[in-house]
Amino acid sequence: MKRYCLTLDLINDEKLIESYRQYHQAVWPEIKESIKSAGVEELEIY
Repeated sequence: MKRYCLTLDLINDEKLIESYRQYHQAVWPEIKESIKSAGVEELEIY
């Protein structure tokens, strides 16, 4: 199985980081389906 790793360099701003976290808590169903249809079986965000 292949593993792809992507990185993101966030600005060190607590409000922006919290906004980023909240945005990723409510993923649109279309996005989830798109990821699954691309063959992604597991996704981890750190």
